[in-house]
Amino acid sequence: MEPVRIIKNKTLVISDGGNQLSEIDHTYPAFLASCNRSFDGILCYIRFTKDRYIVCYRYRSLSKLLHKKIHISTNNYRDLEKLDLGKPYSKITLLSDVVSLALQYQKQLYIKLCPPVGILELNQLKCELESVFDKITLISNDERHLIFFRKINQTMHLVLELPTYNEHYENLCIKNKFGLLLDLEKIDSNIIKMAHDKNLKIGINKIDNPIDASIMIENGIDFFFTESLE
Repeated sequence: MEPVRIIKNKTLVISDGGNQLSEIDHTYPAFLASCNRSFDGILCYIRFTKDRYIVCYRYRSLSKLLHKKIHISTNNYRDLEKLDLGKPYSKITLLSDVVSLALQYQKQLYIKLCPPVGILELNQLKCELESVFDKITLISNDERHLIFFRKINQTMHLVLELPTYNEHYENLCIKNKFGLLLDLEKIDSNIIKMAHDKNLKIGINKIDNPIDASIMIENGIDFFFTESLE
């Protein structure tokens, strides 16, 4: 099935987990397929293996993919790499490989931190990404993670995933120069306008319906993540 094309104007359309129309979510072929299409960027979720590798996967466990509970944080990367995901060239993907892809194809890379994340993980991520701070956008629902990186770099793109839009979160994002990320059902034209009046970038967590996408684009949304639209 071919994706439904939309007129995106200035809105950035970001591939969520790679091109899942033909490949397995969050695998290298999926990210590569997205890079070869017209997406403005790619989104990956990151997790840490038992032996401290940073890998890309949406869920804590591989149960949705393999129908058995294999937790990423309790397994070594080399063991996860050997798992048969049911399709040639598909395997658990290292963050470093996705960063290289994004640089090669000149795509903005959005990285979402998934819990548990402590100071050890933050420092490891800092070391891995500090040469590409200007090429990535880091996302978290915990402002402490983003404040850690803001203290290190004043210009890198940081986005706070919010449960709702209110004055407290607005002030927090203004103070720390964070972008905002909300679910589609928590956002409307008034919220987009309020964010822009405060010079805040605002995005939507997931849109896969072309009508919803077109309405949000007309209202000036800055970016959104999608599994199917292009």
